[in-house]
Amino acid sequence: MADVDHLRRATALLLRRLRLDLRGVAGHLIRLFGAAMLLVTILGAVDSSRMIGSPGLAAFRWIVWCDALLISAASMTVFAAVIAGEREGGTLGLLRMTGTSPLILLLGQGVSGIVIGCLLLAIQFPFIVLTITLGGVLWNQVLAAFLALLGHLILCAGIGLFFSTVCKRAGSAAFYTLLTQVGLWWGPWIARWIASRLSSGGRISSATEQVVEGLSSKIDAQLVWVRLNEIAASFGIIDVVSSQLWWSLAGGGLLIGLSALVMDYRPIEVPPASPLIISLWKPSRGRAWGRWPIEGKDYRQYMGGARGLVARVVIYSAVPLLTGWLMNQYGGGRLTDDDLAAMVFWFGFAFLVIELNAIASRLFRNELAEQTWSTLVLLPRPFVTIVGSKLGGALLGLVPAFLITALAYASSDGAQEFWNRSSRTYEWVIPWVMVFFFVSFTSLASMMLSGLPPTAVIFCGVLAYFVHYALTVLAAMSLQSRGRMEMTSFNLFYASFWSLTSVTFLIVAFLRLRKLTARN
Repeated sequence: MADVDHLRRATALLLRRLRLDLRGVAGHLIRLFGAAMLLVTILGAVDSSRMIGSPGLAAFRWIVWCDALLISAASMTVFAAVIAGEREGGTLGLLRMTGTSPLILLLGQGVSGIVIGCLLLAIQFPFIVLTITLGGVLWNQVLAAFLALLGHLILCAGIGLFFSTVCKRAGSAAFYTLLTQVGLWWGPWIARWIASRLSSGGRISSATEQVVEGLSSKIDAQLVWVRLNEIAASFGIIDVVSSQLWWSLAGGGLLIGLSALVMDYRPIEVPPASPLIISLWKPSRGRAWGRWPIEGKDYRQYMGGARGLVARVVIYSAVPLLTGWLMNQYGGGRLTDDDLAAMVFWFGFAFLVIELNAIASRLFRNELAEQTWSTLVLLPRPFVTIVGSKLGGALLGLVPAFLITALAYASSDGAQEFWNRSSRTYEWVIPWVMVFFFVSFTSLASMMLSGLPPTAVIFCGVLAYFVHYALTVLAAMSLQSRGRMEMTSFNLFYASFWSLTSVTFLIVAFLRLRKLTARN
């Protein structure tokens, strides 16, 4: 009877999570993204069949890699919010009062995401069969890829559920899940690179380098990215079941077990708050600015005030310079002053993109989540003025970052040469359009997915960037194979199309904000 009772409770929790997924927007958007990528990859493979010998293999690569990215995204948008979301909503204590054990609670809440992921993989099966018909793919590769993705799904579920249990809030859980995913992807390569540089500089012995390389290579061999590359390059001569599947299943099961053990040692309920908090960016107190009260509020609340300005000066200047000094000390070559200036510029450019997306993901979302937006719009000011004031206050905190990046650009001949060299073919507009698209889509996602933490919203923007990049590459390949457009014309077409798309995203986000304002 006890087993039947546990099964009944787990089934009830599973059905509840499935209903929430069907009613929410995030699940439908992820499925729409998967269907769009399937359509785009198959059309691109068929269209580029004149240039490559195995169009089915190209489509197969795109499909399985998009599946792996979607599963990785699910670890942040779905699994990381399972327990932490209940904790923030104040319902975790009610679930525990029913006598449901932590393991049954985790399985009932988390299996829904695994079931949905398996259904998505099953739906794609006819399209995978089509890649076999197009050529270059065999049944062994298809079965091996599906098993590899299944193991990756279990591992991502374990990672998301573990941080969802350990962290107090869903935003923190999504953030640490993202760091873990990036660490698994880039960590082994970074470890090998550092060991190689230290060995060439005489800092460590060659035996230590070999140990680091061996351990990192073993970790790489158990990751889905390496496994998918092996499957695509195997020509069908490959084992269907690999060690990657067993390691992923064991890792996911172990993390779920640890989550069940530590659940009762974590808080049952926490007040909802801004989930992405860095010590230097904590809100600073002060009197309201007389003529610009909203600008001053957002300058202090979201950008950290004077402490945030000092922190940005240190980060945008000291971090790249310290990196250059370490490369001079422990690397094989010597960096010139121009190289250091270029490093400061490119670091500042990349970090500015990250900060702009962080602002776009939480500037209005936090006001809506903390239910302060309805009070703010009651001020005797036009709606557009309030929105512009919030944006102005946030951008005011980025003034040191803009100045340092601009000064580094003016001091670097290499950075100026890069932009001037691409002026004839209008290649210089491509990075700016990419940034504009990234920020605009993140702004739209923060309005449409206001229930997700900012970290997950930013990752949705990353996925959209990959979609944008894939569409651009496929369009370039198609036009190049047909000889219809030169590079200059293509760059202008690219800038026009994606700029209009980004403007559309911003307009829709603005209208969505007006609608949310009316609801509040």
